[in-house]
Amino acid sequence: MATRRIRDLITIASRLSTITEESIISDDRSRRVCMARFAVIMVARSYKTDLNVHLHSLTQIGAAIGGRDHNSVMNALYRGDIWRERNPAYAAYIEEVRKTAEQSEPFVTADTLRPTTTFRFDPPMPESYRKKYGSKPRHRKLVDMDEMPQDDAGRVFHAGIAKGSAGLLTALLAA
Repeated sequence: MATRRIRDLITIASRLSTITEESIISDDRSRRVCMARFAVIMVARSYKTDLNVHLHSLTQIGAAIGGRDHNSVMNALYRGDIWRERNPAYAAYIEEVRKTAEQSEPFVTADTLRPTTTFRFDPPMPESYRKKYGSKPRHRKLVDMDEMPQDDAGRVFHAGIAKGSAGLLTALLAA
């Protein structure tokens, strides 16, 4: 009998990749963790009952994967489809999660599951991103608010524009 439990899918996805179960249900938003999480969501959503109704609702899937809401699950389904189209290794990973779930009994544990292959998908950077930003992702500049100049009321201001109507009016009149 095939397993259709979301918890079992998380275990299977974890064993087929280098990502822990805790990472899959955590708030980690790194791409490799999101890809494993989205694979679980996509496989769980693909299950249907005899009446052609989804076995797991969006809310149930989100609750099982770290307490997310249905909008997060919908976003995962959308982005997962895009990643599956662009990355053949990711499509193979999703299919392997599905096949392993079909061959496994319910209540899978990490000890009972012995994967034949381990997927290490490092998604390629999209060409549009590479053209726009170069080969490296941009990093945001962190601003230390304690080192910003302050006026006598303790409000932070920059380039002569203070927070508040009086400082803004003075800066506008000076310009």
